[in-house]
Amino acid sequence: MKKFQILFFFLISLGLGAQTPAEVVDNYLEAIGGKTALKNIKSLQAEIRVESNGIVMDGRLAYSIPGKQYTEMTFRDDKIVEVINGDQGWMINPMTGSSTPIPMTAEQVRAAKKNITAEKLLNTADYTLEDLGEKVLKGNTYRVLNVKFKQGDEPARKQYFNKSTGLIEFTEVASPMGGTIFVAFEDYKDVNGLKFPASILSYTDSDLDSPAMSLTMKNLQVNAPVDNTLFSKPQ
Repeated sequence: MKKFQILFFFLISLGLGAQTPAEVVDNYLEAIGGKTALKNIKSLQAEIRVESNGIVMDGRLAYSIPGKQYTEMTFRDDKIVEVINGDQGWMINPMTGSSTPIPMTAEQVRAAKKNITAEKLLNTADYTLEDLGEKVLKGNTYRVLNVKFKQGDEPARKQYFNKSTGLIEFTEVASPMGGTIFVAFEDYKDVNGLKFPASILSYTDSDLDSPAMSLTMKNLQVNAPVDNTLFSKPQ
């Protein structure tokens, strides 16, 4: 009888200690700086490096929230630029044989604008949460939530939360080409009291040893003045 009581209270304590999906998200938002600080992000700027299939490109990005994004990459001395400004967007790619801005389609603009945000989980009205329990990935046990966005063209994603730090370390999404894409968020850095992953790695299916693409950021600035001419379309 005594053993049964001990087991009973042990199981109750486990239930009381387990975080709800909403609490897991709240804990994550607090871990990366808190809701108030996240809502006060007006701009992000960083130097970036992208590596894929042996190709290395350096560049920079600038977000002016809401609605403006500038991305510049250099490849073989050619500067490739992509700009979003509200509902308009354009690209400059000398590799096409022209340095004239090419208008982006409405679908391209809509897809790009999804990224112009400080944190997708900040607005809880935009998504629902499904608790997938715990899963082991690369030898670590994570709390996993399936995030389903209410906006129809935003794919659902499984978020892997580090149980100790509360940080998201992996995101799993279905690939448009079939299969699964895993995105790893590593080397979180503190910037003005906020945490950002300085390294983002993309893996195909369950091969988590050889990234298909990597993006590293340095000199990340939060709420520093952004040159607004970056978002003006060249004439």
